[in-house]
Amino acid sequence: MVEISRDRSNLTLPMGPPVHCSGMSNISIQLTQPEVAQTVLLRLFKPKDSNNLGLSQIRLLGSTTFSEAALQGLSAVESVKSFESR
Repeated sequence: MVEISRDRSNLTLPMGPPVHCSGMSNISIQLTQPEVAQTVLLRLFKPKDSNNLGLSQIRLLGSTTFSEAALQGLSAVESVKSFESR
């Protein structure tokens, strides 16, 4: 589940329903619209039939409001791809 906070408070707001992803190797969660956030919280729960989460990597793509990519009109994904190709 993805939750965000728009200010520095501990109150986070869910950005959609929980995503059931057992057995998946890649999980893509996209927001329906861009959100301004101070904090992003990813709530991850281990499967009931396992003792661990089995997670090897988390990649959170986003950009600051006044980043170079945002000023060029690039999405967060395009920005990361251009950064990785350098």
